[in-house]
Amino acid sequence: MLVAPLSESSTNREVVLVLLIEDNPGDAVLIEAALERSIEPDFEVHVEKRLAPALERLASERFQVVLLDLNLPDSRGFDTVTAVQSALPNTPVVIITGDVNEEFARKAIQAGAQDYLSKDEIRAHSLVRSISFAMERKRTERELHALEHVASAAAATLDLQSLLDTMLATLRTEMESDRAALLLVHDGVLSEEAQAGTLQGIDPSSFIEVEEKLNRQVLLSGQPSFDQLRNDAGDVLRTVLKVPLVIGGLVSGVVEVEWAGAHAERPRETYLMTVAAERIASGVANSQAYESVKRSERRSQEERSRLRAIMDTLPVGILITDAEGRQLESNILRSRMFGGTPLPSKSIEDLCRIKAWYLDTGDPVEECPIVKALKYGVITLGEAIIIERLDGNTSTILNSAAPIRDPNGVLIGAVGVQQDISERIRLEQDLKVAMERGEFYIDLLTHDVNNALTVTSGYLQLARGSDGANDRVVKWLDNAMASINDSARLIDTVRKVHRSGQSLQKVKVDLDVLLPEIIGQVLSMERGEVEIAYSGTHDATVIGTELLPDLFINIIGNAVKHSSGRIAIVVTVRPQLRGGIEYLRVEVADNGPGIPDDIKDRLFVKGERGLSRAPGQGLGLFLVSNIVAEAGGKIWVEDRVPGDHARGSRFVVLLPRGGEQARA
Repeated sequence: MLVAPLSESSTNREVVLVLLIEDNPGDAVLIEAALERSIEPDFEVHVEKRLAPALERLASERFQVVLLDLNLPDSRGFDTVTAVQSALPNTPVVIITGDVNEEFARKAIQAGAQDYLSKDEIRAHSLVRSISFAMERKRTERELHALEHVASAAAATLDLQSLLDTMLATLRTEMESDRAALLLVHDGVLSEEAQAGTLQGIDPSSFIEVEEKLNRQVLLSGQPSFDQLRNDAGDVLRTVLKVPLVIGGLVSGVVEVEWAGAHAERPRETYLMTVAAERIASGVANSQAYESVKRSERRSQEERSRLRAIMDTLPVGILITDAEGRQLESNILRSRMFGGTPLPSKSIEDLCRIKAWYLDTGDPVEECPIVKALKYGVITLGEAIIIERLDGNTSTILNSAAPIRDPNGVLIGAVGVQQDISERIRLEQDLKVAMERGEFYIDLLTHDVNNALTVTSGYLQLARGSDGANDRVVKWLDNAMASINDSARLIDTVRKVHRSGQSLQKVKVDLDVLLPEIIGQVLSMERGEVEIAYSGTHDATVIGTELLPDLFINIIGNAVKHSSGRIAIVVTVRPQLRGGIEYLRVEVADNGPGIPDDIKDRLFVKGERGLSRAPGQGLGLFLVSNIVAEAGGKIWVEDRVPGDHARGSRFVVLLPRGGEQARA
């Protein structure tokens, strides 16, 4: 081995390790002497005479260049170059030969050599230049190869973790480092995302503060950082090279490689790392975009599943289309409603293929609501149509539709809603028939039966006025006529109860006119001791129905009917404001037997009666309650003397005021 002497001033210069594989001692001495005269760089030359021991050294030692004679005792020709390249592909090879021509040059390059030199032309200057060029070519080739590997790793997968693992492993190999790592910024915090390799025998926790400082420096400056981390004794334990990771114009992380022990700073390695970081950033950005797309797809699928679940639980049929009429969604109930699953529409023309007619006119439906929504952007609500189902039956549906627009107002589709009302239509028809039948029976009861009762009453009056009727017979006839009158009143009550279940037109009624008339009618029919006092008010007009007189006839008549002895009734009318509404409060107070508290709450229920033994069906107060409700009022009963129901009752009726006071 020959080592070129180093002066004191050159101790910091680069030393190039050279392996010379040459079996001719004279040629070896000539080459060593030429390199010894080099001013810069310094060369350390190691000589092997055969290929086999040279390959062993290449496997265990690190040389920066190989000077190779093609014809050795154990290998000849270009196979020698191939053997060296296979053993150490990243080491430049310069062929030293005695015969050089164009064919030789072509084969030498194909075999993997970076340069060639004729032994006849070996001079110090030419030899150093050839070695330098070979090393530069190999370095450039290695860098391009490394970048190609990193780029290939970036394109190998879109899965972020797999991508990082592959790229860092490739980077570590190409940089010949012990460890490579990627740190990304998440919510302002820099954390290690992935790594390849480890630093054996070194505790990373002892350099945490230094690492954090270096990372902040790279993130803030956006520039690479090369540092040697030493222990307290000054020994270099780690060498780190960090470069910024720029994604979308922002420094988003750090790419770093580390060597155990000392490692010289090489600008070419920094450049290689910077370019590799760009490739990694591109791969990470693509992977993040891919992950974002996958997340969006997952969210879209989840939303679609939720929409499907909601649609399938709705009690209506749903159809959703895009702007061209292509079906996007259709729920289960729609298929049931149409007697089968309609073929998915592919255009607007496919949307109205089922035969349909308008319920009210019977005209055929030319454009269904969802077509109108897509063509004209209109909303259709509750269009009643009859459809011919896929199973051959017919159904009546309410068909609605509305356009769907994006935030900018552009029409992007439509939604159609169908509700099957076939059963409702059938029930309405049955109800109509039942009501007509009921009307017939009511008419029969009120007309024919009343006619029969009138005839019977006439005969009884003739019998009562005949000469043969004594007092006892007259009494019997009077009882029979009273029973007939009660039956007539019952029939009249049934008619009014029936009418109260129908919608009656609202009218204005002046209570100061109505109530005195009713009081006069009651007094004219009673022969006993009955006193009725009335106290009115100014502008006593209320809103009610034509049945309003029956309301007060019933209440005042009951006060007389269910009392005995001397009967005193007081009727008063006065205004009252309740819940922001102006009412007239009508009170009918009597000195009768009163109503217990347990009966008050159910007094206005159909079939319920008070304590009186007077004949009746319990329909009177039920009719009263309906009349008050139809007028928009309220009714209740209370004790005339609070706390003592036995001293009479007070019926209270609130009716909406309808005169000048109410309008004011």
